[in-house]
Amino acid sequence: MLKRIHIKNCLSFEDFKIDLERINVIVGRNNSGKTNFCRVLQFLKLSQETDLNDAFRRSMGYTARFLNFGSERSYAEFSMECELPGASGRNRKSAFNYSLKVRCDGCDVIKAKPILTVENETLKVKRAGSDEITLIKNVRGKTTLMREKTTKKTKKWASIEEKIKPEKTMLSELVDSDEYEMSNQFKKYLRLIANFDIEPRYLKSIEIDRRMMLDGRGNNLWWSVYVLKNERKDFYRDYLTLVQMIEPGIVEIEIDDEKIRHQAYADPAFSGRDDHHFELDSVSGGTLRFMGLAMILIMSEMYFKELKISPTFTIEEPENGIHAGMLKLLYNLFKESPGQIIFTSHSPFMIDLFDDNIDGLKVLENQNGRTAPVRVDKRKIKKLLEKMPLGDMHFYGVFTP
Repeated sequence: MLKRIHIKNCLSFEDFKIDLERINVIVGRNNSGKTNFCRVLQFLKLSQETDLNDAFRRSMGYTARFLNFGSERSYAEFSMECELPGASGRNRKSAFNYSLKVRCDGCDVIKAKPILTVENETLKVKRAGSDEITLIKNVRGKTTLMREKTTKKTKKWASIEEKIKPEKTMLSELVDSDEYEMSNQFKKYLRLIANFDIEPRYLKSIEIDRRMMLDGRGNNLWWSVYVLKNERKDFYRDYLTLVQMIEPGIVEIEIDDEKIRHQAYADPAFSGRDDHHFELDSVSGGTLRFMGLAMILIMSEMYFKELKISPTFTIEEPENGIHAGMLKLLYNLFKESPGQIIFTSHSPFMIDLFDDNIDGLKVLENQNGRTAPVRVDKRKIKKLLEKMPLGDMHFYGVFTP
């Protein structure tokens, strides 16, 4: 689980630090930095899959400015503090501290294509009863990598030296080997970070990408359903149960095998009671969004069962298109799931659900173009809860000066 993240000099973040719970909601006015926070997490996730420049374009866009506007520094810095289970299924938890300093050349030129390189990268771990160990140290492509096996001569772990491309992190180049078990444990966790901002027009897409499940926009939903139905029947049954919470009439989701094999399309049809059938175009946008959110819940369960690591998912404005009466159901479902969830929201009804989880409420504000966290006075909030719920407090501006 991600416990704390510190962002310096990137997007709208000048010097931003936030502590996180297992279930969180980030609130704030438009342009306060909620979406930028999700983008930074996605950038860090992608930085272990590809080079930094590709990670930047895919997470923040081709025209985004990587560095904080007005900054004269040419670096952005990120640090993450995480608590993860031990590798190989061991129960003992480990505290990981990952830091990444990225140099940006060309960021001071309008419309220039920035070039990002690693200035410094460090991964440290501390297990209960043990000293902190540096697993990775990368300075401009010159890396020291700890081998997690003792040598016959010294009976201690030994390190090796590597030279990698400056635009790549050492995590992205790390091989999947028992010699780097704890480093790979953290890398697996980064892979499980995902940002979802799903929209009905993408959820309706029947095109498929066999390499992945549901993506951040909602593409690949029906391929994901097909995979569950044919390869993970236990999870398919759970998914169908979730879908029936919003559309009780659906008893089966049919996807044509022939179109999958020959046309690379996953075209769903829905079977109801009394031999009633209907197609995808008959499903409302709100129902489609609920189906997408239900798939996110299933993915959280799957990843935890397979990897024994709780994923971290950011979900932007889950209330869109969903009846207010269903939000509590969704909140409780995510609360019971094994994943760490970070919602962003403008809905008073969604924010109300955190009345008993004030620690999970995170408030952001725009201070002269820079994102800043607002300290929530919990004693004041608890007293005000006797008069009004959190959603009303947000509506009336109680959280922000």
